[in-house]
Amino acid sequence: MSSPTFNKDRHIKYFLRCLKTLLPHQYTAGDGGRMLLGFFVIAGLDLLGALQSSTTPEERQGYINWIYHCQHPSGGFRGFTGTKFGDDKLTGDNEAWDPANVPATFLALETLLILGDDLGRLKRRECLQWLPKLQRKDGSFGELLGAGEEIEGVLPVGALSFLERTEKGSNQTTILSPQSQRFDSLLKWLLSRQTHEMEDEDDEETDANEHSETEANASQLLETKNTAKINQQIGNLPDIPPFSSTSLTWTGFNGRLNKIADTCYCFWVTGALGIMGQGSLIDTAGLRHYLLDKTQHLIGGFGKAVGEPPDIYHSYLGMVALALVNEPAIQNTHQGSVSTISSISPGAALASQRSLVDTAIAAGVKIFCPSEFGIDTADSAASTYIPFLEDKIDTLSYLKTQQDKISWTTVITGCMFDWGLKIPGFGGWDIPARPATIFDGGDIPFEATNLDQVGMALAKCLKNPELTQNQYVYVNSFTTTQNKVLRALEQATGDKFTVTKGSVNGSWQDGANKVKER
Repeated sequence: MSSPTFNKDRHIKYFLRCLKTLLPHQYTAGDGGRMLLGFFVIAGLDLLGALQSSTTPEERQGYINWIYHCQHPSGGFRGFTGTKFGDDKLTGDNEAWDPANVPATFLALETLLILGDDLGRLKRRECLQWLPKLQRKDGSFGELLGAGEEIEGVLPVGALSFLERTEKGSNQTTILSPQSQRFDSLLKWLLSRQTHEMEDEDDEETDANEHSETEANASQLLETKNTAKINQQIGNLPDIPPFSSTSLTWTGFNGRLNKIADTCYCFWVTGALGIMGQGSLIDTAGLRHYLLDKTQHLIGGFGKAVGEPPDIYHSYLGMVALALVNEPAIQNTHQGSVSTISSISPGAALASQRSLVDTAIAAGVKIFCPSEFGIDTADSAASTYIPFLEDKIDTLSYLKTQQDKISWTTVITGCMFDWGLKIPGFGGWDIPARPATIFDGGDIPFEATNLDQVGMALAKCLKNPELTQNQYVYVNSFTTTQNKVLRALEQATGDKFTVTKGSVNGSWQDGANKVKER
């Protein structure tokens, strides 16, 4: 069978038609979610590399202005402007009719960033005050104030937590920081949602013993906070039986057993497997045949299933699924990009950097900067003390085997000083509460770097690749001691900190013993 073709020009025309002309009447029911429709159209054109060439600067500014018109005065964004009834001040009696919601807020910020906005008009502080109110006592999040628990809301809330990391003057833990109680309760709730196929955790007929066992397993995993144990559970899942390539030319994905294949699940499943580092399980040729032969539409776009007309949602997710398996026609859109900078946070996602490297190579990217920005991974013993560094070291080892295809630059920063000061307990400091832990006398010098210098270092590396390619680059804003920092903080705040003495070796040994016990 001949290889199917991705009809890029038709997809561009489809998204432009959706952007600049009237939509079919079937979208009327979704009028309250125009932010979602706008995101998929704008992001779809961007993925195809056609956003800048197919829209004018004036049009893009108009889209930005409309999005800000949907911003809620109390924080967050509406799904559309239809609930804004004027400039009257919101009260307890009328605010229920004009709520912000999590998906619209997430998609609004995504779209603004794609359009090149600097978020200068974003009501950042109001949004940060609104988001925590959406979390329930069990750790779950609702879509809006007063709504029930929804697992779909977790992803956008996690993405929106970046706001606190960029909030000027904020010294509080981020909404979902691993050090926070909010994170712990959310993680426990998420883990407790794991059930057998076709069962609902809240189903009254769910066996009580099984419910308790699920809660106990969630608590155990939460207590360890050990990514390796979660990864081990993934690795212990039953092996997928071998398939016959002759009988499965088209291989799609569904959301539950005994359901037909669905274009959007080709993204959800492919993306989830990629995050878990299990992308090799996907029959990419069969997936490509299914999407391009069966759900790609003649006029452009993708339908939900075989024989269905295209819609904005499935069209975008179908293209992203193809991008995840390195569809050449989409990868070529980004050819000529000079570099890829990975900022993936520690955890299971670090293992997915290999797939990012492969994607960058396929797109012709010249330089890959892996997620480092901390401890020196050139020291092979580093992962002995900090286990998650093993994934960083593995990524670098893989990059070194690919140096004939792509170069790499690793930026080692040591302690990111200004970022760490905003996290209570990090490095021994809790600025809001004023306690401090001074280790080993506090006069041992350590190197530190501020975030702005990390950015400048990356820019310099990319401007001078001939000097930094395939090398570790070490960045340092200053060298100081804990005692010097303590004196500076007390002078800046006008308060005396409550000091506790500690030992680095003692703390490390105590942590190592607790890990062994678990």
